[in-house]
Amino acid sequence: MYIVIMAGGRGTRFWPLSKGSLPKQLLKLINNRTMLQLTVERVIPVAKPENIFIVTNIDHAKEVSRQLPFIPKKNILQEPIGKNTAACIGLSAIYINRIDPNGKMIVLPSDHYITDPVNLKKLLISIDQSLDEMDYLFTIGFKPTYPETGYGYIQTGEKIKKTGSHQIYKVKNFVEKPDLETAKKYFKNKAFLWNSGIFGWKVETILKEIKKFLPSLFRGLQEIDTSLGKPQAFKVIKKVYGSFENISIDYGVMEKSSKIAIIPAQIHWKDVGSWNSLEEFLKKDSMNNAIAGKSVLIDTKNSIIFGTDQLIAALGVKDLIIVQAGGVVFVCHKKRSQEVKRIISALEERNLKDYL
Repeated sequence: MYIVIMAGGRGTRFWPLSKGSLPKQLLKLINNRTMLQLTVERVIPVAKPENIFIVTNIDHAKEVSRQLPFIPKKNILQEPIGKNTAACIGLSAIYINRIDPNGKMIVLPSDHYITDPVNLKKLLISIDQSLDEMDYLFTIGFKPTYPETGYGYIQTGEKIKKTGSHQIYKVKNFVEKPDLETAKKYFKNKAFLWNSGIFGWKVETILKEIKKFLPSLFRGLQEIDTSLGKPQAFKVIKKVYGSFENISIDYGVMEKSSKIAIIPAQIHWKDVGSWNSLEEFLKKDSMNNAIAGKSVLIDTKNSIIFGTDQLIAALGVKDLIIVQAGGVVFVCHKKRSQEVKRIISALEERNLKDYL
């Protein structure tokens, strides 16, 4: 089994803590380990370090290597620019295909928090064993614990078989992030699961499906493949990547293929995608404020207060996110935490790139 961890995102929704030189997955948001380190620790029980690959941006490769010194440097695959998950997965697939054309891949994001590594291990082993019998593209669906509007959903179809303690289903439909009323309906319907973004497949199969549904990407991957191991390899990757469509593996392949299977799981899982998502991990005071760093809060409630090296003082406010990091103070209403990209765009337009 080969593990691929996608660690190429910019993590702009955690600005100003997360910046271009140090994106979300390389930060210590929850404890004294970075999101990437926590992800690798969860998969070490099922894969040797030499079988773990990290796909990241060229600008972050050195820091990734520093954080994961036990991962071979040749396994840190560098993208010249981010082109979404289809390109990231395709790149890792051609690398692994050269090592082991019969290999099986498990793909995980680097910014998820899972509190049950034992059951995650069992799930990954179930996928690995199922791939010996079934030539499917597998994904894991987490059973919703509340009506969430920030996640995509997957609707399960007919049962296929059982492997170990896990039932395997066909996928009936992929659903985009819903509004609250729709999320409430999905929560009540056991056929709908949160889309985890965790995948498993044979290397040969995912490359065939990319060839079928994303032929332009496949042609580019072939060009890269012929250059691997040669001095001009990264020059070719840089040239080819510029032509790739910015498309996710979900939209480009998973939603179109007839070979999709899903394993439902009941695991405490969190996509750590915004300041709001940190709320359950930070310590709370008597006024339901989630706090990290030094603060003095008076008549302040239901807020997220995150400071790195300066005191944050707040008086008479509620439902706010207040972040101090890197010489910047960021304040917004909790309901608008997903709009941080508007600040990023404004800074770019005003040429204030020192703050990005």
